[in-house]
Amino acid sequence: MTNTWDDPLQEADGAAEPVVRSRAKASHGARKKRSRRRTLVIAASALVAFSLVGYLWNGIAPIGGEGNPAMITVANGEASGAVYVALEKVGIISDATVAKLYFSLVGSPTIRPGDYQLPTNSSLDQVKKVLNGGPNVVRLQVPVGFTLRETAASVSSATGPLFGKTFGSTFTTATTNGSVSSPFQPSGVHTLEGLVAAGSYVIVPGERAQQLLQEMVNRYVAMAAAGGLTPSTTVEGHNAYQLAVMASIVEKEGYYVKNMTKVARVIYNRLADGMPLQMDATILYGLHRDGGRVTPAMLRLDNAYNSYLNRGLTPTAIATAGPAAINAVVNPAQGAWKYFTLVSRDGTEAFANTFAEQLANERLAARNGL
Repeated sequence: MTNTWDDPLQEADGAAEPVVRSRAKASHGARKKRSRRRTLVIAASALVAFSLVGYLWNGIAPIGGEGNPAMITVANGEASGAVYVALEKVGIISDATVAKLYFSLVGSPTIRPGDYQLPTNSSLDQVKKVLNGGPNVVRLQVPVGFTLRETAASVSSATGPLFGKTFGSTFTTATTNGSVSSPFQPSGVHTLEGLVAAGSYVIVPGERAQQLLQEMVNRYVAMAAAGGLTPSTTVEGHNAYQLAVMASIVEKEGYYVKNMTKVARVIYNRLADGMPLQMDATILYGLHRDGGRVTPAMLRLDNAYNSYLNRGLTPTAIATAGPAAINAVVNPAQGAWKYFTLVSRDGTEAFANTFAEQLANERLAARNGL
């Protein structure tokens, strides 16, 4: 006869087995979930680490090689962080923050004020090397009225500390040896005197002296064209080179724009009448001087630039002319003036038709302490 009441032992035994199996399954499932989570975390961490390493490495040694050159200017006392930002802004480096971190580990470069040119997409090692070397770009200012001799001296002085003596000497030689020429140069004229433009020039690493000189010549051609002077221009029977020579004399003798168109007219009138120009600036040029008083002894010196002894224009230009002087010879004022003299310390010049009027103006100049 079968017992109908529950056997406690059987109930316990019967209930224990499924309970034990359920806990085992749950524990196994939890372990699998935890394992999957660990795998995902490790994978994610590895991905982040890999991406971070790639990001940092691309900042230190960019992929793709160097690009076109770019330039930055470092101001006196400028913080290194600002310099890195400037490098990033022009594309020389990819990330200023990476640069700051990298240089904090390997040592920061010594950054001096000045101009630097580097390729875009440069490595940080290359950036450090260039910055440690100091500024590698030269800025040159050529004033209006400079002679070619003065310009060459400025080039030598500016480039010597960075590019050595060769750059300046090569530039000087190129002004007369024909390696660089101007479309305004006639046959037989071997100097570029008066055929280069004043202004600011940037000389970058690897640039040759002939390239700088060619840029000066090209700028003059463009500036002259803007003022109506081209290699085929003629004004009152004077060809383009003669006009360039006249413009250089106007630059030195007129000095201020307000005088220039009238000085140009005096030159035209004197040439038309076969008079010597009698321009002090030409005497000084022949003596390699810029400014100062012309003495009676100087007026007796026999050289091609003595416009008191020789009639007509000087053999070459005598200075770098600016736009106002070029405009003055292309569009001279109308008048019968044949004389002029400085009568005021503010640069005002008085113009005269006759020698008697000129003497009166000279007396006025003397009263004004000139």
